[in-house]
Amino acid sequence: REESAAFVTAFMAVMGMDGTVVYGNAGHHPPVLFGAKGLRSPEMDSGLALGIYPEAVFGTGSFEISGQERLMLY
Repeated sequence: REESAAFVTAFMAVMGMDGTVVYGNAGHHPPVLFGAKGLRSPEMDSGLALGIYPEAVFGTGSFEISGQERLMLY
């Protein structure tokens, strides 16, 4: 109910046909990739959640995903 304490996490990604995933992360948990070799989570900075600082700048990163893996956000 306190407007000054309102924030939201967000994760947006674009996956290319070659398996490259380019993402922006604003305070969200990193995704989990799972496939035949088990689970893995790409190393990434979660960044600040949206709404904490109006002047916050959000960067991007990338990782590779194989055709046999699935990406899960939670």
